[in-house]
Amino acid sequence: MSALLVPAGKPLVDHRIYTIALRKMPEFLEVFNRLAMPVLLQTLGHPVGFYTSLVGPQNQFVHLWAYDDLADYERRCHARDTHPDFPAYLAASGHLITAQETRLIKACAMPGWTVPGGCQAPRIGMPHIRIDYTANLEQAVQDSQLVRQLHQAAIETGVFPVWGVRTFAQPVAQYQVGNGDPGNGFLLVNVRIGPGRELAVRQRVLHALFEVVQQALAPQFAQGRLGCQIDLTEFDAALNSFQINLAGSDDRDEAVVCRRS
Repeated sequence: MSALLVPAGKPLVDHRIYTIALRKMPEFLEVFNRLAMPVLLQTLGHPVGFYTSLVGPQNQFVHLWAYDDLADYERRCHARDTHPDFPAYLAASGHLITAQETRLIKACAMPGWTVPGGCQAPRIGMPHIRIDYTANLEQAVQDSQLVRQLHQAAIETGVFPVWGVRTFAQPVAQYQVGNGDPGNGFLLVNVRIGPGRELAVRQRVLHALFEVVQQALAPQFAQGRLGCQIDLTEFDAALNSFQINLAGSDDRDEAVVCRRS
């Protein structure tokens, strides 16, 4: 059994190396994160990773993006280049980039290489979104379609693979909120994601999901006493085991993926 060290089903990787002007890396990273990333997540999808040079040629920023094939690469790049917000990034970063190199590399299988335990390399497709709410908010949760809205919002961040998003909700029948008035309500959203994402990315996800919660509960906030909260945490990869045949694609013949801590 072999494993590909790229996202499942996406064997083509765009390997980009930008050389940044001397002492301008912090400025470039801020511009890239603020102006480029929203466009790239919408058009290219979730990145494989970002890196800066440590040994060897200096002042280099490396970013990797995975694609199904060359046609997928060309389609997504066209979407990026024609996005109405992309020119703002190009204008703001032009003086910061002194050279650019782009490579297309293809994943290859390494026969005989497996993850210990006989499982394929794990594809951790978080987040898991759990919504707990006082039972007096049941109608509000149903009317606002909060489960569907949060699920879709997580996908639209571009940070997570579609097959990795799982959203659950349950009312709590026995509860006390504040002074115990039965009209008081509370809703708590717990979002657990895989480790390794930048703080700015995690904050962007948190804000996007919380905005959905606020919109869903706006009528209830206008009518009575209510509280809502959202927490986003990373799980410990060393203390996590799973078996799944959901992640990756719509192919029912895709192998079951498992990982044992």
